[in-house]
Amino acid sequence: MKIFIITLFLFLHSGYSSYYKIINTKNNTLLCLETLKENYLTTQFSALKGNCKQQNCSSFVKKKYIPFCCNINIYLC
Repeated sequence: MKIFIITLFLFLHSGYSSYYKIINTKNNTLLCLETLKENYLTTQFSALKGNCKQQNCSSFVKKKYIPFCCNINIYLC
């Protein structure tokens, strides 16, 4: 029981960090993809720590759910 409580405390205390990746679409539109935690997509696609607002991409387009991974917010730059 103590191990469970300690693990839960560490999980809740760890917090989240934003990661973003700017992509160029085929019609030359810049999009910024943002997620709130590090996962296999952030490492596979070399996402950078930070958020889209810092990159002047603040026009929200939509939220996309990727099964077994995370939610991704998509912004227009």
